[in-house]
Amino acid sequence: MIVAEDRSCLIPQRPRISIDPEQRTIRFEWCHVSRSFLSAGFQQSYVCSFDDITGTADFLHGSHKAPVTRFILAAGRLISIHVSPKQLASTFVYTETGRCRMFANWHGFEEVRDQLAKIAPGQSRIPLSEDIRLIPLYVLGMLAITGGIVWALL
Repeated sequence: MIVAEDRSCLIPQRPRISIDPEQRTIRFEWCHVSRSFLSAGFQQSYVCSFDDITGTADFLHGSHKAPVTRFILAAGRLISIHVSPKQLASTFVYTETGRCRMFANWHGFEEVRDQLAKIAPGQSRIPLSEDIRLIPLYVLGMLAITGGIVWALL
């Protein structure tokens, strides 16, 4: 059994991912969010098979270097928003019904990340609306639309 968990969390509902290679299942505890419209946050427990994992994507870690996102975070310090890329370094795990975000500071992160890369290589079925690599494009689009509306009102 390979486990990653957030040991810095002080409440009993500690986020945790457990991979059982023998049963070919993954258990998400307090970290999986359903893709449904009426989703009310993290599910207490969600178990899925390896076949239900549709992809993984690094964010500010590993294969995702993100110079634009790092620049935006650095610019945020000018207006007193102090969030470092190290705090946000994580891996998203996409399932058939939702997704989970596993942060790099979790105990066992690298082992689980490596195992997930073997389970879901290729990252082929990540929905475009949830692909974190497109966040800078979404932000730029929102700024362009907002700027256009302000320009039209002037």
